[in-house]
Amino acid sequence: MHFPGGGPGEAGPLPHHQLQHTGMPMNVSGPPVLKAGEVLARRWVILRQLREEPYGPVYLAQDRQLNQDVGLKFAPRRQPRFDQVREALRREGTLALKLRHPHILGVLHYEEGDDGCFVVQEPFPGESLLAHLSRLERYRLPHALNLLEQVAQALAYAHEHHEVHQALNPQNILVVGETVKVANFACPPESEGEVRHLELKAYIPPEVWEGEPVSPQANVFSLGVLGFRLAAGSLPYPLTFDEPFPYRLESPPVDLEEIPLPLQNLLLQCLSLAPQDRFEDARAFLEVLHERRETWRAPGRQKWLGWSPSGRERPRPAAGGGAGRLVGQVW
Repeated sequence: MHFPGGGPGEAGPLPHHQLQHTGMPMNVSGPPVLKAGEVLARRWVILRQLREEPYGPVYLAQDRQLNQDVGLKFAPRRQPRFDQVREALRREGTLALKLRHPHILGVLHYEEGDDGCFVVQEPFPGESLLAHLSRLERYRLPHALNLLEQVAQALAYAHEHHEVHQALNPQNILVVGETVKVANFACPPESEGEVRHLELKAYIPPEVWEGEPVSPQANVFSLGVLGFRLAAGSLPYPLTFDEPFPYRLESPPVDLEEIPLPLQNLLLQCLSLAPQDRFEDARAFLEVLHERRETWRAPGRQKWLGWSPSGRERPRPAAGGGAGRLVGQVW
C-alpha cells in the first residue's frame, strides 16, 4: 500500500546552549508532510492540522467510508527513528483495545504501508497542556484540581488494567476548557540527550532516569509534579539542562503559599524519592484526595478548595529525607 507524504526536514539538532531558550517539545518528524485535500489509504481526507505532538503533527481528517471526522497521526518511513515511532504507534493501537475511558484519547485504527504508518484517533480539538501553560502562569485552585483529578482518573483506569503511561507530562495531556484527555500512552520517556523542553525534565522520576522501567509509582511521581505546576504555577524544584537529575534534592519545593496544607502533603508524598514511599497507584492517590477534600468541606469548616494555609504549620522536608518525608503536621 502506498501512502502520500514527504520526508522530514533536514535541520540538525539544536546546540546544547540554546535548548533551554527554545520552549520546543520533542518532535522527531520535522515539518508537516500531509496537506489539506490529500487522501490517505484511499479513505481518510486530510482537512487541516490540529496540533503538534511528540511524534509530529496530528491532523483533522474525514473518514469517507463512515462520513465522520477523525484525528490522524502519520509517521513517514523516511523520518528519523522510524522504527521506534512505528512501534509506539502500533502499541497505541493495541492499548486502544484495553483503555476505553472518558479521559483517555481514543485510538480507533492503526495501519502501515510502504511510505509509513498512521493511527486514526478520536477528533479531540484540544491543544497540549504544555502549550496552554505557556500562556497561563497558573490556574485557580478549583480549576487546577479539576484537571489534576481527570488525569488521575485516566491513570487509575490504566493502572487497573495493568498499563502505565510511558511519559506522563503536559505535552501528552490535551485540554479544552474543563475537559482533559491523556494521550500517547506508548510514547517512550526521553533520555538525557533528547529533552528539548526544560520543563519536561521535571516529570521524569529519578528511577526512570536511572534506567528502571516505568511503573504505577513512577506515574504517581509525575502526577505530583503536575499538581504543583497546576496549583502553584511553578515546578516543585528548580531546573537546569546542565544537571544530571531533574531536581535539586537539597531544595524544598517552591511557592507553597498558594497550596492548602493537605494538598501540599499529598503532592509531596507523590514526590518521594523511593517508589515504595509514594502512593501505590493513581487509584490510591485519588482515594486520599477525595477523602481530604470531603474533610475540609465538613460543616463548620472552611471549604478545602478555598482554604489558605496561613497560620498553620507548613510541611518541611526532613533533613536528608527528600521530598516525601515530612516533619510537623501531616493532613
